[in-house]
Amino acid sequence: MSRFFDPAYIPAYPDNTLLKTVVDFQNLGFEILLAKEAQPSMTFFDIGAIIYYASIIPWEFPDFSVDHCLSQLTQLDQLIQNDGSVTTKEDRFILVTRKM
Repeated sequence: MSRFFDPAYIPAYPDNTLLKTVVDFQNLGFEILLAKEAQPSMTFFDIGAIIYYASIIPWEFPDFSVDHCLSQLTQLDQLIQNDGSVTTKEDRFILVTRKM
């Protein structure tokens, strides 16, 4: 969704990946007990929820405001009106380690 609001969007923490984090912890002498990635879906049923979501995570939606993003918000609202919801994917990972 970040790229929908800003096609030139660059993640705030592009190096925050599972692979890099695993390597970093291994180099620090940790044993990897669990390393998994997930791309869960997040579904929005009204435009107010999208506005709230975008406004509370400024690292994901830099310079977000209703005025600045009105065109994109109008498009999303129309999609919600037509389809009942808008779904986006999130990138997540979990890493469990133990110091060796």
